[in-house]
Amino acid sequence: MSSEDLRYSLFWVGLEALLGPDGSGEIVYKLSQRVALLLSKSAEEAKQNFRTAKDCYNTRSKIVHGRWNGDPKMLLHMANTEAISRNILLRVLNDPALLKGFLSKERDKFLEEMIFAGYTK
Repeated sequence: MSSEDLRYSLFWVGLEALLGPDGSGEIVYKLSQRVALLLSKSAEEAKQNFRTAKDCYNTRSKIVHGRWNGDPKMLLHMANTEAISRNILLRVLNDPALLKGFLSKERDKFLEEMIFAGYTK
């Protein structure tokens, strides 16, 4: 792996730790959904954020599973991944209710229920 590949992968390790489900399965969907929920102000923006997170995670998967041959969009994927990471952290750290949910032992349940509660900015 190059340092760029490692750096990219580590961003997603952090995002998985913060937003990933407790169990296995549906990791790409749940991560993408949670990114969209936390960062979007409209349904259209949520769709775009969902697609962006999914595309970026798919790039991560290619890297860590050895199917990576380079991608001309890598700089874009890195910029998007950095923005997702930064904005998620700012969102959580600046909202006491979110921070409490993320720090609880029921983080995954909190994130699942947030979807149905219509939690918005």
